[in-house]
Amino acid sequence: MFKKGKEQNQDMGPAILKVHINKLEKELIALGLKDQEIKKYLEPLYTLVQDRELWRNPSDGLAIFMDKESGLQYYLLPVSFRETSYLSDHFNMLPLFPLYHQNGEYFILGLSRDYVKLYQADRFGLRDLSLEAHAPEQLEEAVGYDYAQKNLQFRTGQAGHKQGSFHGHGEGKDDEKLELLKFFKEIDKGVKELLGDSSAPLIVAGVSRWHSLYRETNSYPNLYGEALLGDPEFKDINTLHQESWELIKPYFSATLDSKTQAYLNQEHLPTTSNQLSDIIPAAEDGRVDTLFIEKERDQYGSYTEKQCLILDSEKSNKNISLFNKVARDTFLKGGKVYTLDRVNMPYSKRPLNALLRF
Repeated sequence: MFKKGKEQNQDMGPAILKVHINKLEKELIALGLKDQEIKKYLEPLYTLVQDRELWRNPSDGLAIFMDKESGLQYYLLPVSFRETSYLSDHFNMLPLFPLYHQNGEYFILGLSRDYVKLYQADRFGLRDLSLEAHAPEQLEEAVGYDYAQKNLQFRTGQAGHKQGSFHGHGEGKDDEKLELLKFFKEIDKGVKELLGDSSAPLIVAGVSRWHSLYRETNSYPNLYGEALLGDPEFKDINTLHQESWELIKPYFSATLDSKTQAYLNQEHLPTTSNQLSDIIPAAEDGRVDTLFIEKERDQYGSYTEKQCLILDSEKSNKNISLFNKVARDTFLKGGKVYTLDRVNMPYSKRPLNALLRF
């Protein structure tokens, strides 16, 4: 899609889509479909071409999926990519994997005395996970609603007390700490219920002392080492997202670097491969930990249940994108998929590198 300039003024986005519709029409003719059937099938795409509102409010990229059962679905995406079309009995996800490059999932736990929020986030945005249904929303809910009266007593002019002194149940900071730890234990239970087996990093947003105390009660396996300082209650959502992303961004860069280094360290061991014939069955079996694919490279062909691999020089109606297959299989089995420039590939002489779990 085009956000500005002559490309948008000249409707180049819709024009590119028309080119690919014509290409798909020819491919459907080659499959033996009748003209009327093709026209009816492709009608939603032509409607999309005419959708002025869509093209006047573009994103960086547009992904369109269509089949006979579910019809047309499209997504405005915050990444751009080389335009392509793909006709098969499955969807081509390969161009979309950059969405997960160093943009991965993380969580934000916002803590203050009467504000508790848990967000699921990535580079492009965040959403509220409704922690209030699983944990107390404020300190008083965890320690009793007489907390304010017992713990925020500012006595003026009374014997033995300085003006404005703080008193808790035991008239000291130790008692305040106990109250907070009780509060945080209840929050930790709620976080655990919501996040389950997730291993994505969790950022605590709050004042520094609260972060250190929360660590004492935390049972989540990947609590991020650095806190997002400041009271989250007084930050708007955009500010919270921007600041949290700047904090967590090095984590995702480090993950790619560590996976690349792991491949290089094991390059001559059975736990790495750059051969498609080895990587396809490994991806199917869930043995690929990390898959590196050279940008804008692909290999077409077929792979049978008997593990017979046939390679073709170009896409046809009788083959598939084999790189798309291994990327999808890896991703769906919990592996990481990176599409990289050739110079950033661990082994740059081959367009496909895999770091294996075993």
